[in-house]
Amino acid sequence: MSEDLKTIKELADEWGITKQTIQYHIKFLPTENRQKNDSGITVLTLEEQWIIKKRIKRKDKNKQTENRQKNDKKQTENRQEKLTVNSVLLEQVSDLKEQNNDLRKLLDQQPDRKQTEK
Repeated sequence: MSEDLKTIKELADEWGITKQTIQYHIKFLPTENRQKNDSGITVLTLEEQWIIKKRIKRKDKNKQTENRQKNDKKQTENRQEKLTVNSVLLEQVSDLKEQNNDLRKLLDQQPDRKQTEK
């Protein structure tokens, strides 16, 4: 048996993934000439291994892109939320300044207590 041929378990162990992942990708390979070793276990040629590896990398890349897009969306939502909170706070500060000015005007209009007590 050639050393280029590997079982599903050997590939899974080598690549650090589950056998089920490899079995899933085997479904997309042409079924003709599927080879088996002396024990009757399915083995994959170098070409089949390469195709599966390529599919797994593409799937991982797509997943990374999807995760990056989700993170970007969350960051955008967080920024938008912070902007909204900031605008509300700025409005409240403005209202408080106005109230403060109104109170100062009222205080200025009151006669001086020391002068009225004399």
